[in-house]
Parts: sequence; C-alpha cells; structure tokens
Amino acid sequence: MQARKRTQILFAMLMLSIVMLFVAKAGVRADAPVNAVPLALNGQYSGDVALWEKNEEAGVTTEHKEDIYLITIPDDGAFEFRIMTFMDNRIYYSLWNADMSVNYLDGCGKYVSGGTATSPKTGAIKNVLSAGTYYLKIKCDSCDKDTANNKYRLMAQTTPYGVNDYGAYSYDQPLGYALGTDIVGALTFTDKEDWFLVNIPGGKYQLNIQNYSTNSIRFELMNQDLSKTILNETVYGMGEEETSPKVYNNKELQIEPGTYYIKMTGGSGKYKFNLRKNGKKEKLSCKVTAKRNKKKVTVKTTVGATVKVTYGGKTYTRVAGSSGKVTIKLSSKLKRGKKVKVKITKAGYSKLSKRYVVK
Repeated sequence: MQARKRTQILFAMLMLSIVMLFVAKAGVRADAPVNAVPLALNGQYSGDVALWEKNEEAGVTTEHKEDIYLITIPDDGAFEFRIMTFMDNRIYYSLWNADMSVNYLDGCGKYVSGGTATSPKTGAIKNVLSAGTYYLKIKCDSCDKDTANNKYRLMAQTTPYGVNDYGAYSYDQPLGYALGTDIVGALTFTDKEDWFLVNIPGGKYQLNIQNYSTNSIRFELMNQDLSKTILNETVYGMGEEETSPKVYNNKELQIEPGTYYIKMTGGSGKYKFNLRKNGKKEKLSCKVTAKRNKKKVTVKTTVGATVKVTYGGKTYTRVAGSSGKVTIKLSSKLKRGKKVKVKITKAGYSKLSKRYVVK
C-alpha cells in the first residue's frame, strides 16, 4: 500500500510539473526578444550594422533582416533615437514595451528609405519615456541589390528630468502630497496621468504651475469622491523656439478644509507645481454696537475669530460662531464718553484692536 501511495504522489507531482511548464510556456510571447543587444544611450552613432537576405546562387545560405535592441531608461525623461540608413529600400523601426505587447509607434512602426552608399537618409524619434525597459526593432522586408548599401547606424540618448512623482499612478494609487513642496513630474508614453492626494486645512492658497513641454497640460483639483472640481486649469505648451516654461499663478485660491485629489494630464513632457498657503494674512472684519445705559456689547466679525471686550476694568472673551456675531453681557451699564476696548484674533489673519467711545 505504501508503494502504491508513493507512486500516486509521484504521478501527481509529475502532472503538476507538466501543467506548470505548459502555463509558463503559454505566458511567453512568441515574439519576445531572446538575444536583444543593449543600446548605448550616449548620443554617439554606432558602427555599421549589416543586413542581408538569402541568395544561394551567390553562396549566401542565411539571412539577417531584423535586429532587436534593449533600451533601459534609468529615469523619466526625454528620449531621442536616430537611425541612419544607406538603403534605398525601406527600413522599419518600432519601439515596444517590456513584453513587446505594445508598439508605441503604431502599426509596423516608422520607416526611412532613399539612402545610397554615399548619401544616407535618417529617421528619428523624439518623445518622453518613463523609467523602465523597452525594445527597439529594426527590420527590412527586402535588402538592396547593391550589398554595399545594406547597412545602418544607430544613435540614442536620454535626458533625465529628475522627477519626484513616483507612484502617482491613479485615483486608487495616488502619491501623498505635502503642501508647499515642489512636484516635478513627467507625462509619458506609459504614464499619461498623475494623481496626488492632499489634506488641506482651508483658507487662501497660492498655486504655481510650470509647463516645460511643447504640449498643453491640465491641472485639476477635485474633492475626495471627484464629485466637485475646485479648479480646472490648462497651461499651454512652450513654443518651439522658447526656452522658458509656460507659467500659471493663482494667489487667491480659496479652498475649504478637506481631503482633495490633484490630477495632471496632457501631452508628453515635464511639469512642475507647488500648492502652498497664501503667506499674506487676511484682514478681520469688525463692527461694534455699544449703546449707553445698556449692559451689552455686540461685535460682528469674521467667523471663528476670538473676541475680547474690555470695559470697566473687566475683560470678556468669546468666539464668533457661524453667524460671526458675538453678544457680550456686561456687569455694569455703559456710560456716555466711556471707552470699550475690542481685540480680535484668528489664525492666518492680522490682529485687530479697536476702541469704541460710548455715545
């Protein structure tokens, strides 16, 4: 019985291994690169890379009509690629994601043709990529009859943006934002929107947005369930000849206390924003009513302000409620010619002191 049981266990393990092997093979794409060549991002052209096709009459029994290169982007930033070809026939180039399931250049990709042995033609890609792994595919359907033309050279380089928007993926995966800090971000092929979550105490705020790309970007400030948009602002892109970013400033942005989302969308490029408390203190409102022979002083002021009234050597303190109105009962009657001292304070506001003479 033990031997039979051991055989059953071994058979079950064998079947499980076969299933796992089948699943693993099914998960591998047929066109996934096996011998991709790392592409240098140094801005220098490579040496000549030869292409050829079978020609058994000429003694050529193999063909080489496709190359795949590995691109490793260390940080979000601008990416530039160029291919110089000496071929008259078309040579295609396409940019793919890490598992080669998405071609960022659409269809078969782009192509360049019309080169000669003495006068090559050049194709180029300029865009913004997120940090990660990519593949560049170079191929031709047919090589030139003049074998001296069947070659190309490559150049690639990247300019990191120095971003700090890591992880700002979506509404469900936002990056926590601390008021007053700078966010430097990038919208790219694979990162078309950034989300940030921020807690705001309320009051007046200053917003600065800088757009360093030639594409427009949009800044949206929304409440926690996205049912209300507090600000929706588009910052247009820089002109081709401009060197300074397009800027948006708002120094009077009134925001109620709460939790908010910031969403950045737009074309590929670099942006920067900063949302901070308005450094300028607001003024408190104040209207005093004090009638002679009465035992009360009424002060109409800013909601939430602390009101101190001094009369007859005594000080009375109250906090203004939702109406902003404060009524203070005195221990003695108000007399003509006597002074009532009023002091009002509130965080984020300038202090206010006032003396009222009873009439």
